[in-house]
Amino acid sequence: MEVFGSVSRRIVKIPLKSVESVDIERFLELLTSSLKTRYSKARMEGGFLIVEIVGDRHSIRESLARIKRLVAEYSTDKKRRGVTRIQASRIHRDVGLAVPPDLLVEILKYQGYRASYIEGVVETDAPLDNVLQIAGGLAERLNELSRQPLATSARKAAAGASLLSGLPLSEILSIALEEGVFYSDSLSRAVARGGWKVALKNLLEILEKRYGGLGYDKD
Repeated sequence: MEVFGSVSRRIVKIPLKSVESVDIERFLELLTSSLKTRYSKARMEGGFLIVEIVGDRHSIRESLARIKRLVAEYSTDKKRRGVTRIQASRIHRDVGLAVPPDLLVEILKYQGYRASYIEGVVETDAPLDNVLQIAGGLAERLNELSRQPLATSARKAAAGASLLSGLPLSEILSIALEEGVFYSDSLSRAVARGGWKVALKNLLEILEKRYGGLGYDKD
């Protein structure tokens, strides 16, 4: 690190292979917007992403920590063959809206993938693009449902059933109430009977009987 009075200059080299599964332009945009130094510049050179940052010692330290966190979020860590570990914070950042990891994992399982969530990381054999597409679909539905008098359990069950079946949320809610999968509590909110996982399973069984094969398994 070079020091000029109270201003320091630091060069950081990030191996491109550590973020090879990422849209590099998107990654650069997130990287530069997260840095809080007086000056920053990034370029690709010889298999590395070279980041130059200039600022006071405090801003340099903060920027280095942010670079480390961002690389950790976007790096692909394949500890077991065919299994990818994805930071939940990265999914949130890419999708733009919060998605409950337990719901995302459950939907991935319904689609035939292996999936789990431990300590902020989603681990799955689903392709990254599929994970982000599913997360985006869930986020849109949950956002729409947030404007209705529904408990969290009902929102999660309805969003999952809508995504897996392809049916509109209005129809899912109507069926859930009609079939007793949801009930009204003392606050006049719809609540998933037995919890959201049980309600999701029951909804999918009802939809299967009404409409036949829903086609949500990846095979």
